[in-house]
Amino acid sequence: MGYDNSNERFLIEQTDRSHEGVHSTIQGAHPEAQKTIGEAAINPSDFIYSPRYKKEDIERDLELVEKREKQFEHDDSQKPAEVFEAIMLHQGELSNWFGQHAETIKTSRYDDIFNGIDIIVEFENTTAKELSHLGVAVDVTFGTTGLQKKIERIKKEIDRGELARVKYFYSEKEGVREPRDVARVVVGIELNQVVELAALWLQQKNFQYKEIRSKANHALAAHPASRAMLEEISLQLERFKDYANKNNRKALSDIYEKDLVIVKAILAEKQKAGIRMGELKDDRVYNSIKETVERLFPL
Repeated sequence: MGYDNSNERFLIEQTDRSHEGVHSTIQGAHPEAQKTIGEAAINPSDFIYSPRYKKEDIERDLELVEKREKQFEHDDSQKPAEVFEAIMLHQGELSNWFGQHAETIKTSRYDDIFNGIDIIVEFENTTAKELSHLGVAVDVTFGTTGLQKKIERIKKEIDRGELARVKYFYSEKEGVREPRDVARVVVGIELNQVVELAALWLQQKNFQYKEIRSKANHALAAHPASRAMLEEISLQLERFKDYANKNNRKALSDIYEKDLVIVKAILAEKQKAGIRMGELKDDRVYNSIKETVERLFPL
C-alpha cells in the first residue's frame, strides 16, 4: 500500500508557524540537520595530498567559505532547505529513496556555495558494473527567481556543451578524489511537506518508544516525497536530453539518456511498491519545477 499521510501526521503543530519566523519543527530539527550535513560533507582539507590540487588553492577556498558563512550566520531562511537536505542524505540510503543501489554524498561547503550542488547521488549499474552521478540542487521555495535561475543555469551549461563541475568530488566506491563533471538537476518540495518529514525524522532518530520509531521508519520509507523527487529528476533528464540533442550536444544527450534509464527503473520500483504521489501532485514547489522546466525546455 502507498503512504497515506492523512493518518500519520506525527505530532505536527501547523498552527505553531508564524509568518515571520521558522516553524518550530524545523527549528527543532535544524541542529540535527547541521550535524548530519557536517559529518557527511566532503572536506577539501582531505585533498591536500592529491596530485590534482594545490595546498594554497585549498586554503584559499576554505577562506572563501569562511567569509561567506559569516554572511549566512543570522539567516534563518535556509533552515528548511538544510533540514530537507539532511533528510535526503539520511533517507537516501536508509530508506532507499533513490533506489537500492544508490548512495548519497554530501558535497563540500565550497561546492554547495559556489557551484550550487548540495548532494551527489551515486547510482550503481550492477549489470554494466559502472557508476553514474547526479549533482542535486535542493529548493523548498516556489514561484521565485531563485528556482528559475537554477534551471536557467543548467540550460546555459548545455548551450556551452558542459555539465556541472564539482571541484571536490569523492567517491568511496571509485576510490578517487578529483574534480568531476556531473549532470545537474533541481529537486524540491514545499515547506509543509518538509515540516512533516522533519517531524518523522526526529521521531525516527530520537523517540524513546520502539513502536513510534518503527512507524516513523515505515512512513519515511514510503513517503511520497521520494517519488516526487524522482519524477522531478526524470522530467528534467528527459527535457535536457532532448534539448542537448536538438542543439548538437550529443555527448551530453547520451549522459542524460543513461541517467534517465536508471531513474525510470527506480520509478518503476516505487510504482511496484505502491509509493505514489498522493497530495504531492498539488505541491507548489513540485509544480513550479515542472512548469519552469517545461517552459525553458519545450518539446
